[in-house]
Amino acid sequence: MRWRGKTLPEIPLIQPEKAAALPLEIHFTKEYGYRLRGTEKLGGRDAWVVDFAPAAAGAAGRRLYQGTVWIDRTLAARLRTRAVELGLQGEVISNEETLEYSPLDPQGQPAAWSADSFVLPLRLVSQQVLSVLDNPTLIERETVLGNVQINPPDFAARRKSVEDTDVTIAVNRAGWRVV
Repeated sequence: MRWRGKTLPEIPLIQPEKAAALPLEIHFTKEYGYRLRGTEKLGGRDAWVVDFAPAAAGAAGRRLYQGTVWIDRTLAARLRTRAVELGLQGEVISNEETLEYSPLDPQGQPAAWSADSFVLPLRLVSQQVLSVLDNPTLIERETVLGNVQINPPDFAARRKSVEDTDVTIAVNRAGWRVV
């Protein structure tokens, strides 16, 4: 369709509501079942490959994830998590997310894989299939975190300055989202 207006219309950012419980978080419930698929190399690291899926008892009426996590065999740190959100309704037909983890030193700089490193999810690639006018539309998004600061000395002051603004910040298990 050819747009005849002088400015393009604003396209809404359609997001699925996040699942109630993310895999490999500690929950004292039986929401997920895990299966060790085997081992493989990922980025030069020896990894366990663990598949996860909602357990029948914990999945009733809840939106959860199904996927795979690669865990470093030496450090027991996550290397990658790939997950597909289940039970979506509405405009978002499919939501798949892949998180890549990287080691950082206390100053937030890239570091070697070691027990002293902070292993954080610094890269997220998500693919969503949206229903737009009854046609499937693929949206791929990549988010890369940079300039990471771990426990900066002025953290409390930074948080206070944000809390004092009119910007609404919603905190969820997936992280911060400005509304």
